[in-house]
Amino acid sequence: MRKVLCDRGYRGDVDKDIEKDFGIELEVSNTPNGVKGFLPKPLRWVVERTFAWLDSCRRLARNYEISNESAEEMIDFAAIKFLINKI
Repeated sequence: MRKVLCDRGYRGDVDKDIEKDFGIELEVSNTPNGVKGFLPKPLRWVVERTFAWLDSCRRLARNYEISNESAEEMIDFAAIKFLINKI
């Protein structure tokens, strides 16, 4: 069973339904008690940063693609573009 990090929106019955239907165990990211303000979580911060980079591409900001395959290809193209710009 795969374990996936998610935010607090997936608490409760949704967590159990996803585990039962898809075989994915959700690990809900919580802020420790007594902590106020923003506290970056190491793995989650990487995921959120990557989504922000991908969202800066106009074609990925909205769902223009008809098929999932073409949407995946556009994500690949955007990632390649970012990697080339880093060189």
